[in-house]
Amino acid sequence: MARTARAEVFLAPVGGRAFVFGDSRVLCGAPPPGWTLEAGGRALRPPSVREAIGKVEELTIAASAAQCANAGRPARAVATGKLPVLERSSVSLYVDEGRIEADGTNLDKSLVSWPGESNRLESDTCSLSPETPGARNPTEHCIWSVSRTLPVDPAASPVRLWPRGSLVAPDAMLFDEHGRVVAPASMSVTPKKVQIASFLPADAAIDVSAGFGLLPIAHPDAVADVECRGTTCRLEGGQLRVKAPPEGVSQVEARFTVAPGVVTKKPGPVVSKIAILRCPMEPVSGEPFRGLSSARVIVKLGASCARDVDALRFYTGTRSVDVSDKISVHDETYAVLSLGSVDASHITLTAVRTGSEGAVVAIANLTTRIAPSPRSVLEIPGYPGVDFVPYNREAIVHLPRVEGGELVLLPVEGVYSVRRENNVTYVQGDRNAAGLATFMFAFRATGLPKPLSEVNLATFLDPLQRRVREANEPAPFGTSTRTPLAEVLCNDADGKPFAVPPGDRTSISFRQRSSCRLVLHRERISERLGAQRIHVEIEVRQLDGTLRSEASVNERMVLRHGTEPRLAWIKGVLAEYDNVVVRLTHENDENHYLGGEGLLSGAPSLQWSLIFGTGRVRLYATSAIPTGLYRFGGGAGSGALALNFGVLSRLTWVNRDGKEGVLGLEAGIMAFGLTGPVSTSGESLTQVGAVLGAGLSIPIANASQATQAAINLHGWLEQAITTTGAAGVAPRAFIFGPSISIGNVGGTF
Repeated sequence: MARTARAEVFLAPVGGRAFVFGDSRVLCGAPPPGWTLEAGGRALRPPSVREAIGKVEELTIAASAAQCANAGRPARAVATGKLPVLERSSVSLYVDEGRIEADGTNLDKSLVSWPGESNRLESDTCSLSPETPGARNPTEHCIWSVSRTLPVDPAASPVRLWPRGSLVAPDAMLFDEHGRVVAPASMSVTPKKVQIASFLPADAAIDVSAGFGLLPIAHPDAVADVECRGTTCRLEGGQLRVKAPPEGVSQVEARFTVAPGVVTKKPGPVVSKIAILRCPMEPVSGEPFRGLSSARVIVKLGASCARDVDALRFYTGTRSVDVSDKISVHDETYAVLSLGSVDASHITLTAVRTGSEGAVVAIANLTTRIAPSPRSVLEIPGYPGVDFVPYNREAIVHLPRVEGGELVLLPVEGVYSVRRENNVTYVQGDRNAAGLATFMFAFRATGLPKPLSEVNLATFLDPLQRRVREANEPAPFGTSTRTPLAEVLCNDADGKPFAVPPGDRTSISFRQRSSCRLVLHRERISERLGAQRIHVEIEVRQLDGTLRSEASVNERMVLRHGTEPRLAWIKGVLAEYDNVVVRLTHENDENHYLGGEGLLSGAPSLQWSLIFGTGRVRLYATSAIPTGLYRFGGGAGSGALALNFGVLSRLTWVNRDGKEGVLGLEAGIMAFGLTGPVSTSGESLTQVGAVLGAGLSIPIANASQATQAAINLHGWLEQAITTTGAAGVAPRAFIFGPSISIGNVGGTF
């Protein structure tokens, strides 16, 4: 009758009988290829062919077939070889060599397992010895590689034997060929013989500067007794406690007697020589980096070594190590050692006193670590991710973190300088540097007192190379109101300059037209802002909006910090109420400016508008040619005046832009009736008269210029100067009608 299985990994030998899942559980679905269901799905028979050995089959089992859909649990079944059988008296554990040897049957490709790190099982497969006989079912000699940390006490052996093809797992359930569960204890590997090579390494050394020293030993449970020649010693908590020998003794001999059941390569006690160290040497700077020629380590020295560091020579193996500095902090002595390029993951640092036949006085074991590949990021406040080193301002350097210390950016003369404030690193390029710059970092240990915390323990190069160039930031032309970076200045009547406010239109006396200029204050532009690429536009337009192209300016220029401002005089203002617009615009160049993508394309940073004229009343003379007047002068003096000519004076108002008012007062001399018109009663209307009245005038060309043309509508009182003498024609009359006027000669006040 097969026994019940309670594990979720099932190991059964090929050709064996069926095993039961247990707890009335059943297999869900069809069995794997080569496997056979029995007992209504509650038992599973392994394959019978050797080719199935080692194949892992995924299963689903449940308490009943009805629960397979919702309550099935995963499991695994593995077909194995026959159960291995050891000759217990042949099992030998070679601890320091990390192997187990044994004789037995069915050992070919069998496995042994043992708990490794975090209690995870580790395993190894048998390698048959070439001396194994080849007859049928021979006694085989097998070798397994195992951990060198296995206990030497046979009773504490955690090693377990598994058949060929096994899936090694803590919860695996092993069955024999009859379908019965194999007890784990029956598969335990208990060494009959345990062999060790030594208890101490060949270069064992102990620091006895405190009057005694403690030295860890391997396999303390294999030691039955120990004695030391030249001093006294004993086992204490798995370590060898050695009393300091007399001065002048540089080495003692420890003789270990092994416990019963433990053997050594050579019969008798195990003898180890121990170097006596009388000055402690402690690394305080952490694990050094390997693979770097700049690697350093700081060691703390005590006792006589601290008093005479110059008499010491330091080595890693057989290679000499230079002392780059000696530092005293709080009456303690430290040595900074230049290790150079180290490739090993563990190194031994040895201190030897000169003049004493190379006596070793201190030893320290160091673990090295892989050197990082640091990458830095530059930031100008407000502009992260800068890909160059600015020479006209500082940039913030963001450094990566490294365990056990910090990276410090080192200055490189002639390339860039470094400043550190409040744990923030700033860098600024050299103005005369050419080509690409590579940052150099130093690693420094944190937690050490100064000046130890300032020792460079290794140097690294940033894999990213950067250009050294000027950082250009758009200058705040439009917001610098107290000390403007750009302004338009004009002189008043007393010759004193005043600033034209940007944005609004400003009326300037026409007499001061030659005093206005654009001032670009280079001395106020900070060097931090770099080069300013700006577009300067000066437009001069007549009153009617016509552009004076010969007086306009449209130039691009580059501004940098300087000692004197730059001037651009406004020219070409020829007539009153000429309009001047001055625009200052940053070029939208994201490759030139930091944050250039945020500039509005074509939008001026500053704009001034000037009107050269301050008068509000205008008096001017013009010639008028009325062609459709009508004279109201009584029955004999009334009639149409087809063609007329005269000279008028006109008084009207002027707005801020220099445009005249439509309505004005008019007076002048007119010659009426040049074509010989007659009144309704047949009397001649040709005469010269003085007129006074009002008129509406709309310029149609050359407004406010001497050649102005306008259309008008008049209402005048006339006083005849000359008459035809016709009876009934009154000397006074009212005249109304349109005209065309040419000319505008006068002034504004």
